[in-house]
Amino acid sequence: MTSIFQQHYNFVINREAWVMNKRCLWRNIVARNFSLNSSRLSADRGT
Repeated sequence: MTSIFQQHYNFVINREAWVMNKRCLWRNIVARNFSLNSSRLSADRGT
């Protein structure tokens, strides 16, 4: 019984960590794209 509860607890913790990692990765991708687009816009404005 305890092992089943422990497995479920570990599964919930791993899923939370996975969601957090996904969100962080998504935020990094969005920030990188935004910085690339802003630099590209400034370069286009300079020409």
